[in-house]
Amino acid sequence: MNNNTGNTKVIVPCRFSYLYCWEPNSVNGGEAKYSVSAIIPKSDKKTIDAIKAAIEQAKKNSVSKWGGKVPANLKLPLRDG
Repeated sequence: MNNNTGNTKVIVPCRFSYLYCWEPNSVNGGEAKYSVSAIIPKSDKKTIDAIKAAIEQAKKNSVSKWGGKVPANLKLPLRDG
């Protein structure tokens, strides 16, 4: 990885839910994809902060692909549910 791109990779200690790694799953008749939901405890602030920092760095690295600004409808990978 290039030194000026920052860190966009995080090792996450978590539990998996809805794991589709052996065969892809189709949702509502759409394209079949491999996927997983990673469950991270809310008390693990260090990991959550590292993920948020990696998301911000990835957005900064991709601004040029989006014509100079981040799209308003950008879907982020972190959910609180």
